Amino acid sequence: MSRGEEIPELHTLEHDLNNVWASLLGNVELLEIALPDDSPLNEYVQVMIEAIDTGEAITKKVRAIAHGEPIDLIPTPSPLQPATATDDAADAIPDTSDIELHCCVIDDDHRHLETMMGQLLDASSAADALQKMDALYTLSLHHFYREEQVSHLCPEYPFAANHHRTHCALLTRLSYLHATTQCHGLDKKVVVELADLLALHILGMDVGLKSYIASKPDLMGFVPALPPTSVLEAYFERPPSSP
Repeated sequence: MSRGEEIPELHTLEHDLNNVWASLLGNVELLEIALPDDSPLNEYVQVMIEAIDTGEAITKKVRAIAHGEPIDLIPTPSPLQPATATDDAADAIPDTSDIELHCCVIDDDHRHLETMMGQLLDASSAADALQKMDALYTLSLHHFYREEQVSHLCPEYPFAANHHRTHCALLTRLSYLHATTQCHGLDKKVVVELADLLALHILGMDVGLKSYIASKPDLMGFVPALPPTSVLEAYFERPPSSP
Protein backbone atom coordinates (compact mmCIF):
# COMPACT_ATOMS: atom_id res chain seq x y z
CA MET A 1 0.00 0.00 0.00
CA SER A 2 1.37 3.44 -0.91
CA ARG A 3 1.14 6.39 1.46
CA GLY A 4 -2.09 8.31 0.88
CA GLU A 5 -4.03 5.23 -0.28
CA GLU A 6 -7.20 4.65 1.75
CA ILE A 7 -8.39 1.21 2.92
CA PRO A 8 -12.22 1.22 3.11
CA GLU A 9 -12.37 -2.03 5.12
CA LEU A 10 -10.44 -0.37 7.95
CA HIS A 11 -13.06 2.37 8.23
CA THR A 12 -15.56 -0.31 9.28
CA LEU A 13 -13.07 -1.74 11.78
CA GLU A 14 -12.44 1.73 13.22
CA HIS A 15 -16.19 2.33 13.67
CA ASP A 16 -16.63 -1.01 15.42
CA LEU A 17 -13.67 -0.41 17.74
CA ASN A 18 -14.86 3.09 18.64
CA ASN A 19 -18.27 1.63 19.55
CA VAL A 20 -16.60 -0.94 21.82
CA TRP A 21 -14.42 1.62 23.63
CA ALA A 22 -17.18 4.20 24.03
CA SER A 23 -19.63 1.62 25.39
CA LEU A 24 -17.08 0.10 27.77
CA LEU A 25 -15.87 3.45 29.02
CA GLY A 26 -19.34 4.82 29.61
CA ASN A 27 -20.39 1.80 31.65
CA VAL A 28 -17.10 1.50 33.57
CA GLU A 29 -17.33 5.16 34.55
CA LEU A 30 -20.94 4.73 35.71
CA LEU A 31 -19.61 1.87 37.87
CA GLU A 32 -16.95 4.25 39.23
CA ILE A 33 -19.72 6.63 40.33
CA ALA A 34 -21.61 3.83 42.09
CA LEU A 35 -18.58 2.61 44.08
CA PRO A 36 -17.78 4.20 47.46
CA ASP A 37 -14.64 6.34 47.43
CA ASP A 38 -12.86 3.90 49.76
CA SER A 39 -13.76 0.76 47.80
CA PRO A 40 -10.73 -1.40 46.93
CA LEU A 41 -12.38 -2.02 43.55
CA ASN A 42 -11.66 1.56 42.49
CA GLU A 43 -8.08 0.58 41.70
CA TYR A 44 -9.29 -2.01 39.20
CA VAL A 45 -11.74 0.47 37.67
CA GLN A 46 -8.84 2.86 37.02
CA VAL A 47 -6.83 0.09 35.38
CA MET A 48 -9.79 -0.64 33.08
CA ILE A 49 -10.19 3.04 32.19
CA GLU A 50 -6.48 3.39 31.42
CA ALA A 51 -6.53 0.24 29.28
CA ILE A 52 -9.52 1.60 27.33
CA ASP A 53 -7.60 4.87 26.82
CA THR A 54 -4.80 2.83 25.26
CA GLY A 55 -7.31 0.97 23.08
CA GLU A 56 -8.68 4.30 21.84
CA ALA A 57 -5.17 5.49 20.99
CA ILE A 58 -4.55 2.30 19.01
CA THR A 59 -7.87 2.83 17.20
CA LYS A 60 -6.64 6.27 16.15
CA LYS A 61 -3.70 4.50 14.53
CA VAL A 62 -6.15 2.27 12.67
CA ARG A 63 -7.94 5.41 11.48
CA ALA A 64 -4.65 6.89 10.28
CA ILE A 65 -3.83 3.73 8.35
CA ALA A 66 -7.36 3.67 6.89
CA HIS A 67 -6.78 7.18 5.54
CA GLY A 68 -3.30 6.37 4.25
CA GLU A 69 -1.63 8.58 6.87
CA PRO A 70 1.69 7.86 8.65
CA ILE A 71 1.14 6.39 12.11
CA ASP A 72 4.43 7.37 13.71
CA LEU A 73 2.88 10.81 14.41
CA ILE A 74 0.23 9.28 16.70
CA PRO A 75 1.90 8.03 19.90
CA THR A 76 0.25 5.36 22.04
CA PRO A 77 0.26 6.34 25.73
CA SER A 78 1.17 3.87 28.45
CA PRO A 79 -1.96 2.25 29.92
CA LEU A 80 -0.68 3.20 33.40
CA GLN A 81 -0.13 6.86 32.54
CA PRO A 82 -3.47 8.65 32.20
CA ALA A 83 -3.59 11.72 30.05
CA THR A 84 -4.02 15.16 31.62
CA ALA A 85 -6.31 17.85 30.33
CA THR A 86 -4.45 20.87 28.99
CA ASP A 87 -5.23 23.71 26.64
CA ASP A 88 -3.15 21.84 24.05
CA ALA A 89 -5.45 18.81 24.42
CA ALA A 90 -8.50 20.99 23.81
CA ASP A 91 -6.82 22.57 20.79
CA ALA A 92 -6.14 19.09 19.38
CA ILE A 93 -9.85 18.22 19.13
CA PRO A 94 -10.60 17.64 15.41
CA ASP A 95 -12.28 20.52 13.59
CA THR A 96 -15.73 19.61 12.25
CA SER A 97 -16.81 23.11 11.19
CA ASP A 98 -16.47 22.39 7.46
CA ILE A 99 -18.41 19.11 7.53
CA GLU A 100 -21.59 19.19 5.44
CA LEU A 101 -23.85 16.21 4.73
CA HIS A 102 -26.25 18.29 2.58
CA CYS A 103 -29.18 17.62 4.88
CA CYS A 104 -29.97 21.03 6.37
CA VAL A 105 -31.24 19.90 9.78
CA ILE A 106 -28.25 17.58 10.32
CA ASP A 107 -25.74 20.21 9.22
CA ASP A 108 -27.35 22.78 11.53
CA ASP A 109 -27.21 20.29 14.40
CA HIS A 110 -23.51 19.67 13.81
CA ARG A 111 -22.77 23.39 13.96
CA HIS A 112 -24.81 23.78 17.14
CA LEU A 113 -23.11 20.78 18.75
CA GLU A 114 -19.68 22.22 18.00
CA THR A 115 -20.70 25.59 19.43
CA MET A 116 -22.16 24.04 22.58
CA MET A 117 -19.11 21.84 23.16
CA GLY A 118 -16.95 24.95 22.88
CA GLN A 119 -19.13 26.69 25.46
CA LEU A 120 -18.87 23.68 27.76
CA LEU A 121 -15.08 23.65 27.43
CA ASP A 122 -15.14 27.31 28.52
CA ALA A 123 -17.45 26.71 31.51
CA SER A 124 -16.39 28.86 34.46
CA SER A 125 -17.83 26.69 37.24
CA ALA A 126 -19.53 23.37 37.94
CA ALA A 127 -22.95 25.09 38.04
CA ASP A 128 -22.28 26.76 34.69
CA ALA A 129 -21.11 23.44 33.23
CA LEU A 130 -24.19 21.56 34.46
CA GLN A 131 -26.50 24.08 32.80
CA LYS A 132 -24.61 23.73 29.53
CA MET A 133 -24.58 19.91 29.80
CA ASP A 134 -28.36 19.88 30.15
CA ALA A 135 -28.69 21.88 26.93
CA LEU A 136 -26.09 19.69 25.19
CA TYR A 137 -27.89 16.52 26.30
CA THR A 138 -31.19 17.76 24.84
CA LEU A 139 -29.60 18.77 21.55
CA SER A 140 -27.69 15.47 21.32
CA LEU A 141 -30.88 13.49 21.98
CA HIS A 142 -32.71 15.39 19.23
CA HIS A 143 -29.81 15.35 16.78
CA PHE A 144 -29.06 11.64 17.14
CA TYR A 145 -32.73 10.79 16.58
CA ARG A 146 -33.01 13.06 13.53
CA GLU A 147 -29.81 11.64 12.08
CA GLU A 148 -31.02 8.07 12.51
CA GLN A 149 -34.34 8.88 10.87
CA VAL A 150 -32.42 10.24 7.89
CA SER A 151 -30.25 7.11 7.77
CA HIS A 152 -33.38 4.91 7.81
CA LEU A 153 -34.45 6.62 4.59
CA CYS A 154 -31.17 5.43 3.06
CA PRO A 155 -31.64 1.63 3.19
CA GLU A 156 -28.33 1.13 1.36
CA TYR A 157 -26.44 2.68 4.32
CA PRO A 158 -24.76 -0.35 5.98
CA PHE A 159 -23.83 1.12 9.40
CA ALA A 160 -27.24 2.03 10.86
CA ALA A 161 -26.98 -0.42 13.78
CA ASN A 162 -23.42 0.67 14.61
CA HIS A 163 -24.49 4.30 14.38
CA HIS A 164 -27.27 3.72 16.90
CA ARG A 165 -24.94 1.96 19.35
CA THR A 166 -22.46 4.83 19.12
CA HIS A 167 -25.22 7.34 19.86
CA CYS A 168 -26.23 5.31 22.93
CA ALA A 169 -22.60 5.23 24.09
CA LEU A 170 -22.14 9.00 23.62
CA LEU A 171 -25.29 9.72 25.63
CA THR A 172 -24.00 7.38 28.36
CA ARG A 173 -20.75 9.33 28.35
CA LEU A 174 -22.60 12.63 28.66
CA SER A 175 -24.70 11.24 31.54
CA TYR A 176 -21.49 10.19 33.29
CA LEU A 177 -20.01 13.66 32.86
CA HIS A 178 -23.15 15.22 34.33
CA ALA A 179 -23.15 12.84 37.32
CA THR A 180 -19.46 13.30 38.12
CA THR A 181 -19.75 17.08 37.86
CA GLN A 182 -22.64 17.02 40.33
CA CYS A 183 -20.67 14.83 42.77
CA HIS A 184 -17.08 16.03 42.37
CA GLY A 185 -17.10 19.29 40.43
CA LEU A 186 -15.99 20.05 36.90
CA ASP A 187 -13.33 17.75 35.40
CA LYS A 188 -11.88 19.44 32.32
CA LYS A 189 -10.18 16.21 31.22
CA VAL A 190 -13.51 14.41 30.87
CA VAL A 191 -15.03 17.36 28.98
CA VAL A 192 -12.11 17.32 26.52
CA GLU A 193 -12.48 13.54 26.06
CA LEU A 194 -16.20 13.93 25.33
CA ALA A 195 -15.56 16.72 22.81
CA ASP A 196 -12.90 14.56 21.13
CA LEU A 197 -15.23 11.54 20.96
CA LEU A 198 -18.05 13.62 19.49
CA ALA A 199 -15.79 15.19 16.87
CA LEU A 200 -14.33 11.81 15.91
CA HIS A 201 -17.84 10.39 15.65
CA ILE A 202 -18.85 13.16 13.23
CA LEU A 203 -15.69 12.72 11.17
CA GLY A 204 -15.56 8.94 11.33
CA MET A 205 -19.22 7.93 11.06
CA ASP A 206 -21.55 10.81 10.22
CA VAL A 207 -19.50 11.73 7.14
CA GLY A 208 -20.17 8.22 5.86
CA LEU A 209 -23.82 9.18 5.38
CA LYS A 210 -22.98 11.95 2.94
CA SER A 211 -22.91 9.92 -0.27
CA TYR A 212 -26.17 8.15 0.63
CA ILE A 213 -27.94 11.46 1.36
CA ALA A 214 -26.58 12.92 -1.88
CA SER A 215 -28.37 10.19 -3.83
CA LYS A 216 -31.71 11.33 -2.35
CA PRO A 217 -32.18 15.09 -3.03
CA ASP A 218 -35.47 15.14 -1.09
CA LEU A 219 -33.49 14.67 2.14
CA MET A 220 -31.94 18.14 1.82
CA GLY A 221 -34.96 19.74 3.49
CA PHE A 222 -36.21 16.72 5.45
CA VAL A 223 -36.99 17.50 9.12
CA PRO A 224 -38.11 14.46 11.16
CA ALA A 225 -40.77 15.05 13.81
CA LEU A 226 -39.46 14.58 17.35
CA PRO A 227 -41.29 12.35 19.85
CA PRO A 228 -41.42 13.28 23.57
CA THR A 229 -38.18 13.21 25.56
CA SER A 230 -39.25 10.10 27.51
CA VAL A 231 -39.73 8.22 24.23
CA LEU A 232 -36.34 9.38 22.94
CA GLU A 233 -34.58 8.30 26.13
CA ALA A 234 -36.18 4.87 25.93
CA TYR A 235 -35.18 4.65 22.25
CA PHE A 236 -31.56 5.32 23.16
CA GLU A 237 -31.69 2.98 26.16
CA ARG A 238 -30.99 5.82 28.57
CA PRO A 239 -32.54 6.38 32.01
CA PRO A 240 -34.74 9.48 32.31
CA SER A 241 -32.78 12.72 32.63
CA SER A 242 -34.75 13.73 35.70
CA PRO A 243 -36.63 11.79 38.42
